Amino acid sequence: MDEPTPQNTPVSKTLPRYIQLFIMIAKLLGYFLAIVIICSLLGMGTSLLAPNLNPEDLQLGRINDWRSMTLLYVGMTIGAILTTWVFRTVVDRQAFETVGFKGRNILTQILKGGAWAIGIQSIVFLLLYVTGAISAEIGAFEWINLLGFLVFFLLISIHEEVIFRGYVTSLLAQNMHFIPALIIAALIFAAVHIGNADFTWMGFGSIFLGGYLLGILYLKYQNLYLPIGMHWFWNYYHGNILGFDVSGLDVPAVLSLQLNGAEWWTGGEFGLEGSLLTVILLGIVTIFTTYKWSAELATGHNWVVY
Repeated sequence: MDEPTPQNTPVSKTLPRYIQLFIMIAKLLGYFLAIVIICSLLGMGTSLLAPNLNPEDLQLGRINDWRSMTLLYVGMTIGAILTTWVFRTVVDRQAFETVGFKGRNILTQILKGGAWAIGIQSIVFLLLYVTGAISAEIGAFEWINLLGFLVFFLLISIHEEVIFRGYVTSLLAQNMHFIPALIIAALIFAAVHIGNADFTWMGFGSIFLGGYLLGILYLKYQNLYLPIGMHWFWNYYHGNILGFDVSGLDVPAVLSLQLNGAEWWTGGEFGLEGSLLTVILLGIVTIFTTYKWSAELATGHNWVVY
């Protein structure tokens, strides 16, 4: 792995350790403050093009008009990219591509991430189905809605991956061992979902482990494309295809589900992420990947992501 050049070395190693950590925390706090302000302003700006937008829909766990929410996330995604560009190039004085927007075979990486998501969720779905915890039939849906949500969830994935993996995880990993960096980033990622509709602590556990897995894939493959692909297909596949709620958000789907088991087992109204099975499977995968790649990732201490 390439050594950081003077142009993109994160924090001078001549500074005391406590000063380095203080600078890192100050950057994170400033970054999140800027993200909230800029994403909110740009999101509200683009949402003016959507007369049917109801901002309470996300809080209440429903989307009556995917077009309006997509326009909202156009602005929020632009805001996330713009804010990250400013902090990475001006504050950190590193090249913007170090957040992970550099590499080849972009489509391959996205599809590889999608395969991770579909594989994990298919296992959980099949286990719930064969044990009778859920039953399913083809539901009533419109193809235009399915295509619309494909775009909507892509924007959500780019928005969140740029923030939580592209900036937060990379900044933490430049200043500490990769495991605490991944844990802290995943905890922040899970914490922002606490306000979701029908939130459960089982869901928090799934999102934390999912965030950790996205982070370790990000550091392993040195780009954002694979985490974006996994995040994108994770939301779309278990929501619009399998018929579960997506972190508490009710969306139209190909399958119509009947939940027959306990909420902690089926996921309940929060969705597949609220299932103990998801927590267990994600836990196994994260432990395995950490063990398998730990020596390789440890050599990348203070790396710059490319």
